[in-house]
Amino acid sequence: SGFATNGDEVWSTTVNKLSKTHQCHVVNYAGFAGQEPIDFPWLPKVVDGIEDYLTENSLKNIVVIGHSLGGTIGIKLAANAGLNISKLIIVDALPATGALMMPDFKPENMVYESPYNEQMLNRDDAAFSQIATGMAAGMTSNIQGQQQIIKWIKTTDRKTFVYGYTDYLKFDVREDLKQI
Repeated sequence: SGFATNGDEVWSTTVNKLSKTHQCHVVNYAGFAGQEPIDFPWLPKVVDGIEDYLTENSLKNIVVIGHSLGGTIGIKLAANAGLNISKLIIVDALPATGALMMPDFKPENMVYESPYNEQMLNRDDAAFSQIATGMAAGMTSNIQGQQQIIKWIKTTDRKTFVYGYTDYLKFDVREDLKQI
């Protein structure tokens, strides 16, 4: 699923259809939409956790379906030949979001301790709610969808939201595309 969302809710319709013929495993990211947060760096731990899950459960012929952040993670997973990924389906995902947003992109310049992150962490709930509302409006014109996105963002651990976005912006899997 995408950034700050609940995978169970995002993928429920798809899982209902696919589970008739396939075994489905839905990922919910630590710290997002009410999930318990983890220590940082966040995104590398999420990727490692998914890789461990796939290996420990001896899953074969895996089809990864990912949206946005989930699609980018899917690229990273599919590049790992040892994971038995047979297909990758990505929806609205980029291999390097930070590179698209910043002309002089260098992952090492994306750090947790920054004025922007500090400002985001220190916003009061009302100000953060306005940010969530603006983000949701930019993601969908569907009012019910906006309300769902706002709920997910507001129930996401604030530090995970802020530092997780830093991790996401520095996540660059362009070289991994060559392995797929």
